[in-house]
Amino acid sequence: MKIGNLFVLGAAMAIAAASCKRNSSSESDPTLNVNPATIDLVSSHAGDTTFAITSNRAWTAVSSESWCTVSPASGNGDVTITVTLEANTGHTAKSATITISAGAVMKTVVVNQPPMIVAELFTQGVFIMGSPDSEPYRVISCEAQHEVTLTHDFYMSRYEITNAQYAEFLNANGVDDTGKKADIQNDEVLIIDAATTSIDYGVAWSGDKWEPKPGKGNHAVSNVTWYGAKAYATWVGGSLPTEAQWEYMCRGEYPNKATETATLPFGVGDGTKLIEGMAHFTTISSYDLAATPPGSFYDPNGTTMQSTTDVGSYQPNNYGLYDMHGNVQEWCEDWFANDYGCGNAAVTDPTGPATGTSRVIRGGSWHEMGSSCRSAARNGYTPHYTTPYIGFRVVWVQP
Repeated sequence: MKIGNLFVLGAAMAIAAASCKRNSSSESDPTLNVNPATIDLVSSHAGDTTFAITSNRAWTAVSSESWCTVSPASGNGDVTITVTLEANTGHTAKSATITISAGAVMKTVVVNQPPMIVAELFTQGVFIMGSPDSEPYRVISCEAQHEVTLTHDFYMSRYEITNAQYAEFLNANGVDDTGKKADIQNDEVLIIDAATTSIDYGVAWSGDKWEPKPGKGNHAVSNVTWYGAKAYATWVGGSLPTEAQWEYMCRGEYPNKATETATLPFGVGDGTKLIEGMAHFTTISSYDLAATPPGSFYDPNGTTMQSTTDVGSYQPNNYGLYDMHGNVQEWCEDWFANDYGCGNAAVTDPTGPATGTSRVIRGGSWHEMGSSCRSAARNGYTPHYTTPYIGFRVVWVQP
């Protein structure tokens, strides 16, 4: 009888031990899964996204970046997590890693956010700025050729800034229907409300916010003052290009850039012409060094453009930059000097005159003839000036 009792007791103890082992194993091995493990966003805008946690234990979630937050940050069991993102106003993609922990088990969710502005990185270099004496329709007084050395790499926006991008800036900064704000560029006007003009493109005040005219969100922004262009560039962490940076990029890349582009009026195609289908300009007055006589010529099949167009509608130059010729003229950082480069002296990282009354514009527009879209063509307007022909792009200069 005692032996039987011992047998029964031993069996009970074995069952209990096995049960404890199973419970111990269950508690030391919690389940944890996330879905999806990678979130590739298609928009740079501020907003929310989600992912799911499946777990049989309590868990915590922590983001590696302050611009990407999670809610809830802790919980128990299965739940859908909301990820809140700030706008990526920069020129490079951003990535955040969210780490979810449940006991000894850890999972991660990677969130990738594209930049608001697509930009290309370019290396420092040497080039000949200005136009040769033989270039038809050059302005002798302000296109003198001289050697320029740029000693810093820099990013430049692939496209001109669009109506949609500029409207986002205005709304994010609380700019009202006057087109200005006291703490931005000393209360200077940034943009003219397109609703107050006769144009059917641009950015307009809709009663409580700024919006692109219908169907024109991807058009190059226009009616922007130099102050408005400068404010936007600062907001995205960049600057307006110097006149030298702009022309360096407009001329494109060639095997012997320091000398080859010096004889070419354009930075697209073979560099010798700007005709119908190559850029958004008034093509009834096209330009071709092979024309008789060389330079501007009347194209009876050309087009008189009526407005801006979507950025990137034409082939880029061989740097991958779009609309460096035509669409809208582009504000540069420099004060305008009519005799720029006239000493023909080589310069390094030039920034233009220390003072002035007008700021440089470059590139020509939809409203202008081919000769005004040449790489060396330059002009200047007071920084308060606005027109449907002027927009801008942004650079980010590297240390």
